[in-house]
Amino acid sequence: MSKTILPYFLTIGGFGLLICGLYFIQAFEASQGMLQALPYICIGIGCGIFGHGAGELISRLAMKNNPAAAKQLEIEQKDERNLE
Repeated sequence: MSKTILPYFLTIGGFGLLICGLYFIQAFEASQGMLQALPYICIGIGCGIFGHGAGELISRLAMKNNPAAAKQLEIEQKDERNLE
């Protein structure tokens, strides 16, 4: 998958998991066992994926609007003192 469209899929997929988790909480009120925890797991994973994708999109937008900051970030990432 291309690096340019991956954050869009992550954002949409995370938001979808979040909505599914909220729906499962309302739909299955009298659930037991694993089904009782499933909606909250979906919400947690969905929030994490959504946050990662949205953060990547915001970062790309900020770097696109400020080329000097993008250049400085690229230099810092490729600096040999930062490599482990």
